[in-house]
Amino acid sequence: MAENAIETALCEVAALGQMLGRMRMDSRLSATVGQDAIDGIAVLYKRLSKARRVAVDLHKSLDDVKTQIGCRTVMVGSDNGKPPPTTGLHIVEEPQEAA
Repeated sequence: MAENAIETALCEVAALGQMLGRMRMDSRLSATVGQDAIDGIAVLYKRLSKARRVAVDLHKSLDDVKTQIGCRTVMVGSDNGKPPPTTGLHIVEEPQEAA
């Protein structure tokens, strides 16, 4: 979930930068207009990118901890409405007798 929040923020910041650039060009304004805002967007994007890297590295660290404490696969969160896992084989349709 945290990764998705960071990813969403990255997308929003990129969209904001694109929107500001398009609006400036469409308005035929000098490139100096809004430069401070563009600089701020660039700094924010870089910091979010670093946060994303930290989240990715954290996953690797958590995987190591999981192994060290003897856990295998761990699922946290919603099952998103998926059916429960089944065990064994189930008959889907009765076989038809030959005539």
